[in-house]
Amino acid sequence: MRLRILLMLLGAALVVATFTYPLWQPYAQSQVVAQNAAFPGLAANLQDDFMSLPQEQQRAYQTIAAQDQDKAVKMVTAALSPRSPLPDDDKAMPEMNSPVTIGSGTFQRIDAIRRAQGAVNIYQTSDNLKLMRFEDFNMPDGPDLTVYFSAAQEPTTFADMTVGELDPLEIELLKTNTGEQNYDLPTSLDVQQYHSVVIYSPSLDLIYTYAPLFLRQ
Repeated sequence: MRLRILLMLLGAALVVATFTYPLWQPYAQSQVVAQNAAFPGLAANLQDDFMSLPQEQQRAYQTIAAQDQDKAVKMVTAALSPRSPLPDDDKAMPEMNSPVTIGSGTFQRIDAIRRAQGAVNIYQTSDNLKLMRFEDFNMPDGPDLTVYFSAAQEPTTFADMTVGELDPLEIELLKTNTGEQNYDLPTSLDVQQYHSVVIYSPSLDLIYTYAPLFLRQ
């Protein structure tokens, strides 16, 4: 008797599953895709790009994902999504009145995914205009990357960027993650107070790279 009831219930369940298949089939497929994805949560069109990254970078992103999946997905998505380069006119060195270099530095690697290459130079003209320029610059893209000055020479966290009573100074959003670019600086800025240029993502609370500054007195 019990076996008959069990078989009847099983048959009823199969009938229900058959008729409701269009409803649950997409969910089941999505679960299978998610389980088989190289980086769960990442858009399907970026999965192959993730697999093309060096193993060191894949492992670094996966380590972050183990602690904060949403943060890791945002980082990978930004790094793999193309950003439009600046127009040539915006990349060119502007005309300046007798400029001298008052500061320079080289962007540093923090780890496999927080890194940059290139130089930063700070120029000052005879009429006290100041310009910061990135040259031969390249780094992984990230969400809302922002350029700061910091009094610390080698900050790796936002807390590190404050020295004494001198807070980090926000300049503006990073214009592009690759190539030459210029940033106008306030004429009142005392560059001698700061010892690094930092690229920081406020939404992720993450420093991507920094460049210790050599300042000319």
